[in-house]
Amino acid sequence: MQTCDWPRNVGCPENSAPNKDLDDDPLLESSLSEFPQSVMRILFINFQKDRVSQQQQQQQQKQQQRVRALFCRLLREKRIILLVYTLSLLIIIINSERKR
Repeated sequence: MQTCDWPRNVGCPENSAPNKDLDDDPLLESSLSEFPQSVMRILFINFQKDRVSQQQQQQQQKQQQRVRALFCRLLREKRIILLVYTLSLLIIIINSERKR
């Protein structure tokens, strides 16, 4: 059987197999059969990494939102506490002025 330039198959008659000696190579056959699985594994791993990265970003954003909400709540409470403290001082001052 005639061999030819593979994969271009330049100069190959229609019925000839490119590089016939390679067609009988079991290692090549197993490599070729595993190649799509390897590619799919790599793609899946990369997809998983992207997905995990997106999940981590979403979790970080949620955490930041929670921290901001907590901080705002604490500020409001602190203002309320400060307001109550100020009003209490004013009441004490007013009461002490009345007693004089």
